Amino acid sequence: MLQFYVPPNWFGKADPVSTSVIVGVIGIGLSVALISIYMSIRNQRLQESGPQPSLLSRFGFRSRLRSYGFTAEQVRFFDGLIRQFGIVDPKTLLTSPKSLDSLFKRAYSDIDKTSETESIAEARKAVLFSIRQLLGAAQTSGGRVFSTRQLSAGQEFSFITGDESSYPSRILGTDDQVLYAELPKDGVGRPVDLKRGEGINCSFYARGGTGYTFPAKIRGVELRKSRPVMAISHSDAVKELPHRRHVRKVVEMSCLFLPVTVEEVMVNGKKMRKVVPTNRQLMGTIIDISAGGCSLRSATPLRKNDYLKIEFDVGQSATASALGIVRKMNQMTKVGGIMHVQFTRLSQKSLNAILSQVYGY
Repeated sequence: MLQFYVPPNWFGKADPVSTSVIVGVIGIGLSVALISIYMSIRNQRLQESGPQPSLLSRFGFRSRLRSYGFTAEQVRFFDGLIRQFGIVDPKTLLTSPKSLDSLFKRAYSDIDKTSETESIAEARKAVLFSIRQLLGAAQTSGGRVFSTRQLSAGQEFSFITGDESSYPSRILGTDDQVLYAELPKDGVGRPVDLKRGEGINCSFYARGGTGYTFPAKIRGVELRKSRPVMAISHSDAVKELPHRRHVRKVVEMSCLFLPVTVEEVMVNGKKMRKVVPTNRQLMGTIIDISAGGCSLRSATPLRKNDYLKIEFDVGQSATASALGIVRKMNQMTKVGGIMHVQFTRLSQKSLNAILSQVYGY
């Protein structure tokens, strides 16, 4: 094997200072190159995965949700929504009903598109609405309402006249003197004959679910943009109603209802309740609704403590049905009455349909 002899000074005398400088320059160059490669890969991944949500500190955010009564499943579901829809600041969802409903409306629509089966979709909707109800209870709705001058167009309300007749309506506009509202209709679709100067008792629910009531007087019926509307006086005597367990919404939905009887039968040695429907199908109009019950106006009302089955359309080709009991009945002077119904049994699908109506999803 050949060996080569290289003289000690063949490449010149070694300079320790020059060597250190060269090594340092090479090291800096490698570091810059590695950092550039890392940043390039990171930016590419961020572009591919979309914007990443800037969450609160994970422990603090989860702790706050649990303080509202969230279960572990609800925390995971809500956290998933924040990430799925790229919410940058989740804190706004805890204080803004508008931001919260915007997110939940998108999520509600997405559930139908991405769920493998209808039962999975309804189960996910149930979790969604349970979260909405918890956050609704924790939110403020823009502060306490003291005067009707704080209300704006679009606010739904209902009112009771001197003869105990109840009607739903909606504010169309306001000025310093009066509120302008939709002219209500009776059970057959005719405009209600309202007397100028008649006293009425009004009630409404704010976005956070807080209910209010106030007295007012009918100032008359006026034409606004070629449309007859009713004018009612402002009130500075708005009072907060006792807190309801369920958020209630003023509506105007036609429905069918059937009187039913509930019989006690023995099944395997246990007393069970059996629902026996009748063939008597009646018509009515639901004027407000919540997850717990509804108010139903009809020319042929049932009596207090009567059981009934209600079937109604909740929009977008969706129907709902519920069994209920008449807890209170207000007789109307002219014809019929208003039944205040407590739901006693309804499917998860029907409950979800009702809550989608209540929250406007």
